[in-house]
Amino acid sequence: MVSAADYQLDDSMGYWLHRASHALRQAFDRVLARHGVTTGQWAILALCGRNGPRTPTELVGAVGMDSGAMARLLRRMTRKGLLQSRRHPTDARSKVFALSPRARRLLPVIKRLSQRTNALVLRELSPREQGAFIGLLRRIEARAAVIGPGTIPES
Repeated sequence: MVSAADYQLDDSMGYWLHRASHALRQAFDRVLARHGVTTGQWAILALCGRNGPRTPTELVGAVGMDSGAMARLLRRMTRKGLLQSRRHPTDARSKVFALSPRARRLLPVIKRLSQRTNALVLRELSPREQGAFIGLLRRIEARAAVIGPGTIPES
């Protein structure tokens, strides 16, 4: 482990996770561009495709986006004809968002593109290494989720 005095940005796991995530997002955005969908929109389509109509609050929790950004994203997706909104079946104050017919047709294509993009990015890793990598990312995400004020000593 590097001493605190010698520690640099490129010694940080978070730095490399961010860089890798950013590079993958940009790559997938380039792949999705011909379909008029972004990586962020793909996540919403995938969630609504798997789980059915979702409230904005459910989507915020699932993708880790703040509520203001989610509201803007849902408006854009509705205007683009990817989502349809309707009143929540049991709470008239709330809306749910569901896939539009266009999105239902598009979702299988985007899923295949996602699988192929992931395969291309991970092709240097064996299937076992790929599984281990995903497992490690899940563990890192779970561990990071419980860190808060006072959990890391300052000195």
